[in-house]
Amino acid sequence: GHLAAPATTPVGAWLAGQRHLAAKNELDTARADALAALVPDWRLPHGTDWHRKAHLPRAHLATGADPAAPTRDTQLGGVRSGSWLHRQLNIWQALTDGRQQLMTALGLTPSRAPCRLTVSSWQAA
Repeated sequence: GHLAAPATTPVGAWLAGQRHLAAKNELDTARADALAALVPDWRLPHGTDWHRKAHLPRAHLATGADPAAPTRDTQLGGVRSGSWLHRQLNIWQALTDGRQQLMTALGLTPSRAPCRLTVSSWQAA
């Protein structure tokens, strides 16, 4: 679901190298196209950490979870995703258009998915 693998892993190191080549316009076009076919944002325009954290609710929502259910206490994959999501929604106006678009595509916007302060039913299985 994402290509934000840590650079400390073999695939992450390889992807970092591909991004470096792409930034210098030295990456083979066929390889760049293949990576974009996997994940359009493979170059991680919003940073590795942001893309990793955005992937967690995306993957969870794909299971049919309610976008309005997360709370600040929600954890997905051992990450405090609810806290991260709450922060994104609270700084919505400061988010880049690209980040807003990715969040909106998930149905996670300040008006559609407010983080409640109750115990979450959005716990990862």
